[in-house]
Amino acid sequence: NNSSRFGKFIEIQFNAMYKMSGARIHIYLLEKSRVVQQSESERNYHVFYQLLAGLSSDERTQVSLDAPIEQFTLLNQSGCVAIDGLDDAAEFRRTKEAMVAIGMDSQEQDAVVRTLAAVLLLAQLEFEADGDDHAHVAASSRALLQEVSGLLGPEQADDLSNALCTRQLVTRDDEITVPLNLEQATDSREALTKSIYGKLFSWLVVRCNAKLVDDSVAAAFIGILDIFGFEQFKVNSFEQLCINYANERLQQQFNWDVFKSEQAEYESEGIEWQYIEFIDNQECLDLIDKKEHMGLLHLLDEECAIQKGSDDNFALKLRERHAKNKYFEAPKREQSNFLVKHYAGDVTYVTRGFREKNKDALHPDLAAVMQASQSAFVRELFPIETVSAVASTKAMRKGKSSDRMTVGAQFMSQLASLMRTINATGVHYVRCIKPNTANKPRLFDAAHSAHQLRCAGVLEAVRISRMAYPNRMPHAAFVKKYALLAGKEWQQAHVAGLLASRDTATADGGPAAELCADALKQVVEDETRYQLGKTKVFFRAFLLESLEKRRSTALSERAVLLQKYLRGLFWRRRFLCQRDSAVRIQTARRTFCARAAYTKKLRAVLLVAACARGMQARTYARRLRAAVRIEAAVRALLSRRSVYAFRRMVRATHI
Repeated sequence: NNSSRFGKFIEIQFNAMYKMSGARIHIYLLEKSRVVQQSESERNYHVFYQLLAGLSSDERTQVSLDAPIEQFTLLNQSGCVAIDGLDDAAEFRRTKEAMVAIGMDSQEQDAVVRTLAAVLLLAQLEFEADGDDHAHVAASSRALLQEVSGLLGPEQADDLSNALCTRQLVTRDDEITVPLNLEQATDSREALTKSIYGKLFSWLVVRCNAKLVDDSVAAAFIGILDIFGFEQFKVNSFEQLCINYANERLQQQFNWDVFKSEQAEYESEGIEWQYIEFIDNQECLDLIDKKEHMGLLHLLDEECAIQKGSDDNFALKLRERHAKNKYFEAPKREQSNFLVKHYAGDVTYVTRGFREKNKDALHPDLAAVMQASQSAFVRELFPIETVSAVASTKAMRKGKSSDRMTVGAQFMSQLASLMRTINATGVHYVRCIKPNTANKPRLFDAAHSAHQLRCAGVLEAVRISRMAYPNRMPHAAFVKKYALLAGKEWQQAHVAGLLASRDTATADGGPAAELCADALKQVVEDETRYQLGKTKVFFRAFLLESLEKRRSTALSERAVLLQKYLRGLFWRRRFLCQRDSAVRIQTARRTFCARAAYTKKLRAVLLVAACARGMQARTYARRLRAAVRIEAAVRALLSRRSVYAFRRMVRATHI
């Protein structure tokens, strides 16, 4: 999953009310060589894979991309076609949504698709040589040539074929057609392929800026520089030299920013300090870009200006010119190689291809075919040059190329402009570290990360910072954080000051400074290991770590003490709770037992009372029954007497 392979500087614009109003994108050194050649296990630019995955079968047929992705020369070199977890079709939809967002209509989107298809198909063209070693498009590629011509829009396919296989040289009296051999025709095809992609990329950046930039209301900006990091491969070429040169320049800026910011803060705080020695890479930069010393890039420009110049001559001139430079070495065996001692490490460069990459010149014959295209979009990508540029083109056709600005010169100019912008702003640095090379989560490779930190200059910056007063903090913050190391008596004597130090408003001098100075005397025995500034206290290396360790120990002791009291409080509360519970349980048990005993006694009393009442009732009943019997006997006696009397009366009546 390769990186973007170009540097960019994004200006986020703000209006007078400091609200975002627009943005501008600057690009630096697009690595066009990646279009025709990729490293192992790295893909070409992602848009090609997105194109083939995102287009429907009918859309691919319309732009002649019916072949499987593995058959395209630009995409099958590295062995990496797909990326796990990345949906190229979905990414292509996002790309088209982005095109719509910047105002591109369907015709412009179709033109971009056709141009990308032409880049893919152009690399499929094959050449063959005749008996005179003159190259021409192979018979098997004639149909493909027609398809490429249909996409790029020349009047006739032969115009493109002739531009790829021949060169027109202008003499004083006539124009001469010079046939190219197979190697030259292949180089011509690759040059056109890279040029079309580069022009399309630049056109898209201009299109984005046209939508985003609003200079009329821009009052300020925040710039974000996202640029390639230090590179060192098995084979390092012109692109790596430019990239590492940019990193050398940015590393120097980084060192000076760190140094200057330290110096400015020391002076504003009234701190006594001495000059800090640090590795200045100015000599290495002079080796690369110093015109008076004929630096590497200037020597390369000189060699590019010579019609019969070559990469070997360039390597020879480097050896002759800079053999005594301590940042330059020339291997004895590999005469075409040279070594530069960069701040991040030694890098060996192979000069093969330096000259052509620096010129990056599309031959006028190919440019003329593109400028005469029937496609308005292609003509827009290859605009007709101004009068001075046309004169330069004629000079190139005559064998002179000194009038054209090289890639190295353009890059130096862009980098100088970028440095001026950086120097006019307040700079903040963000270093991105890749934890491992396997792109896996929760896997940290310490050696790989340390190498990145070293290459990014972070370790050197830390070393510079630690040589003076690497740590600092406001007075009130120091008192608030480290007063616990001063002892109980001191803390009790300065309770009011400690309470006041919690207010950030007291951070600037005054009572906070006096309290801080007093606390430092209590906490730090060696007064040479710190200095008290106007608003901050500055510490020598390792002092703050020592204080932090002591503070951690003190906090641990207090934490243990606090835990002890908390545990005591917890267990006391638990004991009291248990005791109260036991008392309540005992009370309940006693109540239950008393109630049970009372109930038992009550039942016994009730039983005795019942028995007594029963006995009384039975006695009364017996007495009552005796009275009844007496009454019955008396009534019976009276009744008998009454009967006897009645009988006597009756007998008396009969008589």
